[in-house]
Amino acid sequence: REFTQCDADIVGDSSQLSELDILLLSNSIFKELKINSSVVKVNNRKILEGIFDSFNNKKVSFNVFCTVIDKLDKIGIENVISILKEYNFSSQNILILKKLFNLDSDFPEKKQYIRNNIKENSKLNEGINELDFLFNNLKRIKVNIPTVNFDLSLARGLDYYTSTVFEVTEKHLTGMSMAGGGRYDNLTERFGIKNISGVGISFGIDRIYMFMELNNLFPKDLVNSVDVMFVNFGSELIEHVIPMTMEIRNLGFSCEIYSSQNKISKQMSYANKRNIKFVVIFGQNEFKSNILSIKNMKSSEQIELSFAEFKDLLLKTRNDV
Repeated sequence: REFTQCDADIVGDSSQLSELDILLLSNSIFKELKINSSVVKVNNRKILEGIFDSFNNKKVSFNVFCTVIDKLDKIGIENVISILKEYNFSSQNILILKKLFNLDSDFPEKKQYIRNNIKENSKLNEGINELDFLFNNLKRIKVNIPTVNFDLSLARGLDYYTSTVFEVTEKHLTGMSMAGGGRYDNLTERFGIKNISGVGISFGIDRIYMFMELNNLFPKDLVNSVDVMFVNFGSELIEHVIPMTMEIRNLGFSCEIYSSQNKISKQMSYANKRNIKFVVIFGQNEFKSNILSIKNMKSSEQIELSFAEFKDLLLKTRNDV
């Protein structure tokens, strides 16, 4: 699967203040985008590891356990339980997990349930203490983060996460994550750099864009214009157009070639919708005459210029502004 994402990371700092900063950054971004129905799920893999260690299951690894838990949103609790049974988890252990997953309460109550039902160990204590720090400070600073929930089913199946993990979803879109990340303590060792901790978050640009488009969240006055568009007359002429587009871009102007060889009317309609300033026609006649037919989309005036003259015109329009 191919997708576009934007990452923010704090590397070289093991302080939990970094997790707090990443969550505040995420909150400010979604607030700016007016996605006010976002939900932040938070967990700590040390808590999961502490629970796993207390179950003393030798049939599967902790990473496999995390992968199964992480499927809960996708396949449902009964299917997760069936898989855990196959992996030889006891009925008592499965019942503890099922009750914990079904608890509809905040972090302190779920924490107390874990304390009461899971045998204490160092990993479990570390994870709980780290989430205590996070939730207590979110409460103290009184930042308006709409919803932050402790969700034990969040495991972030990637094995390089070592501590706090988080995911941003939208409460009306089940199973759709718009951002996610967490703490990774040993990731840089894969690249030969030891003892460098980091925490980061990735924003799913495609999903955020889709959600904003569906909910009309893009500003009405959003500037969505392109300086120059070349009409597409087919691959034979595009070979001559591509160098011109690069020269125009190097001058600091936005420039594109229409993506396919459609009817001219359709290409011009696209140019109007995109608020493109100049449409350049470079067909067979223009190629033979070594000129460009330039249409000013605002004034509807059309003139013929050499490429050098067109570049001068572009520079003049910028200077006039």
